[in-house]
Amino acid sequence: MPSNWDPLRNLISLQERMNELFDESLGNSPRRSIQGVPSNWAPAVDIYENSSEIVLKADIPGVSQEQIEVNLENRQLTIRGERKPDSETDSEAYHRIERPTGTFLRSFNLPPTVDEGVIRASYRNGVLTVTLPKRSETKPKPVSIKIE
Repeated sequence: MPSNWDPLRNLISLQERMNELFDESLGNSPRRSIQGVPSNWAPAVDIYENSSEIVLKADIPGVSQEQIEVNLENRQLTIRGERKPDSETDSEAYHRIERPTGTFLRSFNLPPTVDEGVIRASYRNGVLTVTLPKRSETKPKPVSIKIE
């Protein structure tokens, strides 16, 4: 009769949990405080780049646009806000709560190629999109070279 007990899998699971505990105790958890602002969770962020801009997309469902701040200071882009718990449902009625609530804060250092004066942000369907156009002198320009 085959056994479902896998000592290696159990050991790896134990090691992962121990790493999480050490990270939390040392302040290396994603829920740590950044710049003195307590953070309860951190939204997932995708960043990609093309020839003319860098685009940052943050998943922040359940947060109204008015509860989101996007700031730029000393070449550091900061996104902060708060997702409030559902006030419509009594907390004792929940069977499970997995969606994080509370304050969040994410900060990103911008490269010198970003034109800070024309940064745009939009928020649709729970996704914050921040577009960071590159300065014109840093965009690649094709140069035709004459062959002699």
